[in-house]
Amino acid sequence: MTTRPLVPVRPELVGFDAKPYRHRLGLRSVPMAEWLDRDEAAAFDLAEKRRRLATEPERVHFRGPDEVEGLVATALGTDDLLAGALSVQEDVVVLHRTRTGWLFVAGLVCFPSSWEPREKVGLPVLAIHDPVPGYAEEIGVAVDRFLDRLDIDDVRWRRNWSLTTSPDLWLEPGRPEAPVSDVGRDVWLRIERQTFRRVAPDVIVFGIRIHLWPLGAALDARSAGGLARKIRTASPAFRAYKEMLATHTDQLLAWLDDRAGDA
Repeated sequence: MTTRPLVPVRPELVGFDAKPYRHRLGLRSVPMAEWLDRDEAAAFDLAEKRRRLATEPERVHFRGPDEVEGLVATALGTDDLLAGALSVQEDVVVLHRTRTGWLFVAGLVCFPSSWEPREKVGLPVLAIHDPVPGYAEEIGVAVDRFLDRLDIDDVRWRRNWSLTTSPDLWLEPGRPEAPVSDVGRDVWLRIERQTFRRVAPDVIVFGIRIHLWPLGAALDARSAGGLARKIRTASPAFRAYKEMLATHTDQLLAWLDDRAGDA
């Protein structure tokens, strides 16, 4: 099987400050020309999307109202939502505003991070994130308010991070973490570059672009110290939710402290 190429580290994606852990929106503006994010792993990622669609279509592809799909297809530069989603490295989630909130109504999701997309279709954003400890209390209302206020064709992005022993693009829910002998080599920093673009008053395209780097390649001394601070200040519930933090905490912190000490 072809190995996914390791692309250059992106400093804006891998940096960690020394603030305590808490859920943050952390939204930044994106020029329209940089909405979709393409790199040297594109050929691998697009082939993996096509493979997932061919082998498990019911787990990755979700049809929505024709009018809504058409608006998103146009934004992606195609006549068909599925064709557009297969042409970009992002997973494409279509959010539709109804009286009950912003609902996940359509899309192509081939690279979820330990969640099952078909279980989330039809749910509002808050319910989709129900398993995430602290989400509702810390940013649930703020997320819905942001979605309501996003202007047409205004693009924003935020980062979501996790740690895993797997370089796979699709992480199965409940998948056990592998043993770790060398943290810098065996642990991967998994970054979701999440983008939001409103294409109509009641339609938003939510893109999830997966980036993966071995921890040793991704973190400099400052970011290692910042990540150690995040882990130490995260709640026990959050550590349990992020399986890697629950099973390898001591190893991770020892490695991060050592890397931070190189500053």
